[in-house]
Amino acid sequence: MTRSFSTSTAAAIAFIALGGRFGESRELTLRSTSERPTSLLFSEAGGVVQRGPGGAVYFLSTERRTVSIVAPDGSVTRLALADIPERELTSLMEDLAVDHAGRLFIPAIWRYAPKRGAAGVYVFNAQGIYERTIEFATRTNVRHIAIDDSGAIFVLGVDPAYFRGIENNCFLIHKYTPDGKRVTAFSDCPVDLARGRQTAGPAWDELNLEVDRGQLWLSHNRLYQLLPSSHQIRIFDPVLGTAIGQVNLGTPAPSEIEAEGGLVWRIVQAPNGRYVAQWSLRQQPIRPEITARRFVLGLHDAAGRNLSSADAFQSGETIVPLFANADGSVTFAVGQARGAIRLTHALVTTQ
Repeated sequence: MTRSFSTSTAAAIAFIALGGRFGESRELTLRSTSERPTSLLFSEAGGVVQRGPGGAVYFLSTERRTVSIVAPDGSVTRLALADIPERELTSLMEDLAVDHAGRLFIPAIWRYAPKRGAAGVYVFNAQGIYERTIEFATRTNVRHIAIDDSGAIFVLGVDPAYFRGIENNCFLIHKYTPDGKRVTAFSDCPVDLARGRQTAGPAWDELNLEVDRGQLWLSHNRLYQLLPSSHQIRIFDPVLGTAIGQVNLGTPAPSEIEAEGGLVWRIVQAPNGRYVAQWSLRQQPIRPEITARRFVLGLHDAAGRNLSSADAFQSGETIVPLFANADGSVTFAVGQARGAIRLTHALVTTQ
């Protein structure tokens, strides 16, 4: 079934039907309750998105070093991140946190000198002007960030001390105070990836993939971590760092797609406990030397079972889940590679 759009101007409702071509999988249907056209181009959105105060949506492009803010009316404000300290080999990471005042917290790594590395968070005001640096007292190769209401900073990254033989535990989540002092670390590195403390080779590459493409978010006094290659969601008490549970996500695997080699590209936790995930799955190649991938939307229940699946790219448009809303809907970015994005609030159902 081909995805189609039909929008009623009077009712401001669109229906998005996504094809149920995946064997026995039920049809995944998005019923849009509202749409927000924008002037933000798909190419300038970058790979990072967060919800900010007042319903605004923040897009970070680390390549352009810009933050684009889409207001509830669809208007776009573009901020150039100004006055970043001039440090050798400064790199902004692919994540962003926004506080209630609109301040921007962007994880970064940098070097003062050829052999002295540092990591932490750059803080910008609501206009994108650099305010301060939070340097982590215990260095972590930070990649992703979450901040709670008290200002505590949770980061996802590999601790270099383990691979230098300084510490015996390999943890992926590190909690810091607002001024950069580490409080605790938890979430074990996958054993098979950390074994031998190798810093090169396939195991090291896969460990970095779990961190680089992972996600970290806070919801209802719980801290969630996505391991995209292991297809796992780990759940923790954010105060103590103790494990509460784990969700193993079932891979959408129609006949033309291999179950192995799939990545959870992005995931959203809905208020009803279900998960909406965008998967990057490996297709069976036409020729052995070609590795083709296919982006797929999957709906999963609270236990991780796949309920329905559909193409995330149809009719020249890409559909990316961004975050869930209190009314049970999910906000999606819908756009073409060279076109403008529109934000769609949709209820995700199966038929």
